[in-house]
Amino acid sequence: MGCGFAGGWCIFPEAYGFGRSALKLVHDYLFNRKQRVKVNGSYSTWQESIKGVPQGSVLGPLLFNVFLNDLFFLVEETEICNYADDTTIYVCGHELEQIVSSLETDAQKLSKWFLENGMKLNLDKCHLLIFGG
Repeated sequence: MGCGFAGGWCIFPEAYGFGRSALKLVHDYLFNRKQRVKVNGSYSTWQESIKGVPQGSVLGPLLFNVFLNDLFFLVEETEICNYADDTTIYVCGHELEQIVSSLETDAQKLSKWFLENGMKLNLDKCHLLIFGG
């Protein structure tokens, strides 16, 4: 699947019911943008933005959620919970070996997706928690 805003639009318009004019609006919003920064009163040179959405934008969170929506179709052995840019997979079961195997399988799929879609996984925030009774 994979939408990848910076690469191709693939199934984006069909999957979300966007018409041609709405698709053009989103395309124009995301592509051919430039940005610069101001530090101590001095501006950097303008640089093309090739990834992401404008910071603080109203459309940013919506488009990010559309971008991440593929994750929910990738996992097959676990459940997924997502809030903003935090993603958690979880599974319930009685056999520890099967639980760990399921988590590893889907974690590998998600890691691959993040890499292919230009997102960096913060390994310091990746943890395995096991609760038992």
